[in-house]
Amino acid sequence: MIFDQDLDGSGVKKTKESVKILDDICLEQDLIDIWRVRNPTEKRFTWQLKTAIIQRRLDFWLINDDLQDDIVSADIIPSIKSDHSAITLSINGVDDSGRGPSFWKFNVL
Repeated sequence: MIFDQDLDGSGVKKTKESVKILDDICLEQDLIDIWRVRNPTEKRFTWQLKTAIIQRRLDFWLINDDLQDDIVSADIIPSIKSDHSAITLSINGVDDSGRGPSFWKFNVL
């Protein structure tokens, strides 16, 4: 399924009920399509017919809106032996966050 027929699709256009359902889930859970947020007007596709008459951006990362600042990059890249392109997401902050006070115990039993 695609969210935006004009930006995420090329060729035959169909609107599906599943778009509304997923859109409601995104609103309810405060999820965003990070690639679309970073590329608001770009037309790139993750799937296409061999003839490239019909193309779609079917694959996406949905993240919580609060995590936007931790995303270094979101990209669509070619993949090998698949009719879908790969989508990549680089996340910052895991190594940068310090550890808080904690207690570690090793149980051998």
